[in-house]
Amino acid sequence: MMKQSFFTIIELLVVIAIIAILASMLLPALGKARSKSISVKCQSNLKQMCLALNFYMDDSEDWLPCIVTSYTPGRVWFDDLYAGGYLRRDRSDNQAVTHAKIVYCPCSIMKYSDTGTYGMRRTGQAATMTFLRLGDKPRSVRNGVSSKAWKSASTMILMGDSASRLNPTSQHYLFDDNNYAQAAGGLPHFRHEGRCNVLYADGVVVAVAEGQLEDSGTVATSWTWINQAFVKRGKYP
Repeated sequence: MMKQSFFTIIELLVVIAIIAILASMLLPALGKARSKSISVKCQSNLKQMCLALNFYMDDSEDWLPCIVTSYTPGRVWFDDLYAGGYLRRDRSDNQAVTHAKIVYCPCSIMKYSDTGTYGMRRTGQAATMTFLRLGDKPRSVRNGVSSKAWKSASTMILMGDSASRLNPTSQHYLFDDNNYAQAAGGLPHFRHEGRCNVLYADGVVVAVAEGQLEDSGTVATSWTWINQAFVKRGKYP
């Protein structure tokens, strides 16, 4: 008769402890890999947004849609893209928010709304009727008067991850480069492991670390932003 062999309680506890140790080592790595995949998807969205904006500019002599046409009724830059057929709303799931999937960041910590999209660059909290024109010398124009210029498209931040200044858990359609007197609408948001995905006007997308956000129009020390913990940082927090 063969002698049966059983695990002792101590041996079972050892096995369980080893599994627990392995799990504690793997779970953070899996979480980081998931965060990285979300950031990569976000960067892909921004590149596709660049294509849509370029199609619009091809038909508009290098002008981008008006950043904010009016607040009442609300009409901002993405409304012109939808109206012109450069973007198509997503109505497949009968959801309340029907933005095209490339218009907003897929990060799950952010709330979605009708105004929750990537932020279009806005300089100095410019009011309505402000346009960006790219071409050889990008510039911001308000009511026909230039207000800011950049050296080139490759040194101009055009769009990126943003969050509402008043409700940082919500995405925002503006990417303000100034928060003087708490007047910004949407601020850069470093939601991807402490980085903010930004689209430059030449089509390059970069994951920028906190404190390193800058271009030829606004130096790093002049920006105000929201970190991953939803806390305002920078010049005018």
